[in-house]
Amino acid sequence: MASSGQFQLSKDAASHSKRVIDYVIRGPGRGKAFERMSDFVDCFSSRMAGTRELECAIDWAVAELRTSDFLDAQTEEFRMPRWSRGLEEASIVSPVRRKLSMLSLGYSAPTLPGGIEADCIVVHSFNELDSAAAQGLVRGRIVVFNQPWAGYDSTRQFRNHGPSLASKFGAVAALVRSVTPLAVDSPHAGVTLFDAAGATASPIPAACLAPDDAEALARWQRRQQTPRIRLSIQCSPTELDSIRSRNIVADLPGCDPAVAHELVVLCAHIDCWDVGQGAMDDAGGVFVAWEALRTIRQALQEHRTRRTIRLILFSGEELGLWGGRLYFEAHSSELAGRLSYMLETDGGTFDPRGVTCSGSAATTAALRTVLQPLESSLGACNVFEKLDGPDITEWASVGVPVGNLVTQRTGESADFYFQFHHSRGDTVSVQDPFEMDRCTAVMAVVALNLADASTMLPRGPEQAADKEPRLEA
Repeated sequence: MASSGQFQLSKDAASHSKRVIDYVIRGPGRGKAFERMSDFVDCFSSRMAGTRELECAIDWAVAELRTSDFLDAQTEEFRMPRWSRGLEEASIVSPVRRKLSMLSLGYSAPTLPGGIEADCIVVHSFNELDSAAAQGLVRGRIVVFNQPWAGYDSTRQFRNHGPSLASKFGAVAALVRSVTPLAVDSPHAGVTLFDAAGATASPIPAACLAPDDAEALARWQRRQQTPRIRLSIQCSPTELDSIRSRNIVADLPGCDPAVAHELVVLCAHIDCWDVGQGAMDDAGGVFVAWEALRTIRQALQEHRTRRTIRLILFSGEELGLWGGRLYFEAHSSELAGRLSYMLETDGGTFDPRGVTCSGSAATTAALRTVLQPLESSLGACNVFEKLDGPDITEWASVGVPVGNLVTQRTGESADFYFQFHHSRGDTVSVQDPFEMDRCTAVMAVVALNLADASTMLPRGPEQAADKEPRLEA
């Protein structure tokens, strides 16, 4: 039975929150999240699902949770598709010779061993693709998508669905301008989807291009000179349901027999792309969430929360949110009525602004009181009404309030995160110890105050997640 009644913070919420904030901002917890994140990514840089590096990282994390944090940490295994990058290159062979900076997209098909060579057609929108196909300009060519940056959610549709649409029109390959606002010589990885709703296209070779290379190809086309491209992608063919990975679940147990079965969840994803170190996406999130649990325990050594606080480190996120979706499938009927709030951190661990939240006006109003102790010291007390948190949005469909930590580096635009996202630039150098401490404090205060509140968060109507399509295993 879920706890019922009017939502109120505990009488000690303000003093406990202050102790937690002081511990991580000025006390023994200062700099710990950054230090542990740095050690982790230097040891386990390329944590692609299905790789030995990721499995070793998971083994290390479980052992650390058990031996250093004395938590009951378990793994939950699941199956997902196999895809891995091999040798790859692309170049213009006419009207000039120039190497292109590229990365093959997840679930791309390989080229034949000798590669392919074909003229390209550059388009800037799906309407332009339709028009070019109607004129017979797509079949047998390499389609280059040079879409403008219009924010991540809109722009990623070209990466996700462009290659499958090009394939339906007879293209032999597709190259997509990287989904980033920064036009430098750096491609950004990601997945492309050949089984999306309404698409029955056969997989073709697909890659992302550095934005300046996509622009160069567009300039040649504007000069009425058709670029000819040579492309070689030696990735593994996609094999459905062929590899195993594991989510990590660790509990900080509640002490109140009446509500200890109720949960507050902090989560992030432990896997990353095979470029860069995955420090920002999402090792920063992993160690902010993890350090939040440590902070609660160490700053309030004499105190145990009423409810259980659960840490979940999802795997398989980058190749299609596999760990999050399969955790939902396995546990939604069991846990839907026991979850107060699920808070993910997968959008950077820069200067915290607040959190997002699904649910009703009552949900967000209650959550604002939870964040109130942060206002004077950190200012990160905003609650944004939005369905967010890639690995957990499906939980909103069964009424569970879900959200994501909202951060933004001071002095930078809201798109700063996407300058490094899925690229070789995602390294420890992007991260800042003070910002990570502040994020840790926010996560800890949210978890602590919800775990000790009189009831779980009020709920609102069920919300259907705007889900990314995935390969069906």
